Amino acid sequence: MVQRLFKVGMTLQAAIRSITDTRVLERINDSVEELDATIRDVRSAIFSLEVRAVEYVETSTCSRILEAASVATSGLGFQPRLQFDGPVDTRVPKELVPDVLAVIHKSLSNAACHAASTVEVRIQVHDDLVITVTNDGRAHDGTTGSIGLINMRARAESWQGSMSVGPADDHGTRIEWRVPLPK
Repeated sequence: MVQRLFKVGMTLQAAIRSITDTRVLERINDSVEELDATIRDVRSAIFSLEVRAVEYVETSTCSRILEAASVATSGLGFQPRLQFDGPVDTRVPKELVPDVLAVIHKSLSNAACHAASTVEVRIQVHDDLVITVTNDGRAHDGTTGSIGLINMRARAESWQGSMSVGPADDHGTRIEWRVPLPK
């Protein structure tokens, strides 16, 4: 679009050479200046949108979760599987994000300690935020409370939520962290 506006301006400037009427020349020059100003405005708007898009991607909840999972890859020896369900970026309050990241980090760290070879992290956002982390490592029945699990449970309870730890369907461990979301 900017290129088309620029081309129209260049065409008008080329036409100026063949016009002798001063009123017409003045109107064409004014139009060329207006086109130049419009081109500057469009370029500024595009730049502003690009900057905002980069800032959004760097700070979105989903991108921060993806980064946390990527960091955990070195400890796990593989990339955990992530699944997002619902409007994570728009419904999860920014004040809750540090707890979300801490829960994911600790869950992935536990999976690495329990020699998991597969890990699935599912983040669901509907009326509640539900983070479910399932791994196929050594099973954890949830009866003993490590500092990390106690901390995760306390984080959920601070948001009037809950956390459960138990065996996964086949084998391994399943952690479910649930927090109600504002309406």
